[in-house]
Amino acid sequence: MTGRPWMKWYPGDWRADPLLRACDPISRYVWMEMIGLMHEAEPYGHLVIAGRAMDYKTLSRVIGVTEGDVKRAAKELESLGVFSRTNSGVIFSRRMIRDEKRRETLQKNGTKGGNPALKNQELSSGLDNQEDNPPLKTQRPEAREKTKVTTLAKSLLPDDWQPKPFGIEAESRKIVDSWSPAEFKRQVESFKAHHRGNGNRWKDWQDAWQTWVLNSVKFGRPRQSAEPTSYLDHLIEARAAGAAA
Repeated sequence: MTGRPWMKWYPGDWRADPLLRACDPISRYVWMEMIGLMHEAEPYGHLVIAGRAMDYKTLSRVIGVTEGDVKRAAKELESLGVFSRTNSGVIFSRRMIRDEKRRETLQKNGTKGGNPALKNQELSSGLDNQEDNPPLKTQRPEAREKTKVTTLAKSLLPDDWQPKPFGIEAESRKIVDSWSPAEFKRQVESFKAHHRGNGNRWKDWQDAWQTWVLNSVKFGRPRQSAEPTSYLDHLIEARAAGAAA
């Protein structure tokens, strides 16, 4: 037990997360129960019991769901990037770990008198490398995240960059929906090659991607899909292709 009687919960993020909403209802229930267990675990945010990874049979007994349903839910959740695993196979929540690091940093700053300069410096360093499973991020950027983005310095395109579910407006999404899966992949790779080849720097690479999508209409007619394909379908297929590579 961690001794933490409560945890932060953002209902808007939960309801709006497209990859989580794409899961079967039983999978979403299993994930909610897993979050509760990981909140009480040590290390925080990891699905462990007595210091060891919790297997599906044990998880089934604890949350009252059949082992078969637990296995199917875990497979679906992992395939959509809802959770990650350590090198030893332990399931963990990326967001819970980030929130815990932030909490520890704020607590540490408090013991030092809450010096604003120290607080900003340490909090910033504690939030580095937030995407440890980067192809898809499952949290919606709310107002608190937008403030953070505006303060970021321009940077080169990360080696592991991939488009995210959010941060693309309706007009751009409509364009992407008209692309075939092959065209979507081609556009993503062309985007990467162009910006890396020119050494371009941006504050927000998701914004740069949206600009690229809009410009695709001006500079060429992409091959369209025979049947409508959603932006979410493209992201799921891209993640599956990356996992199989």
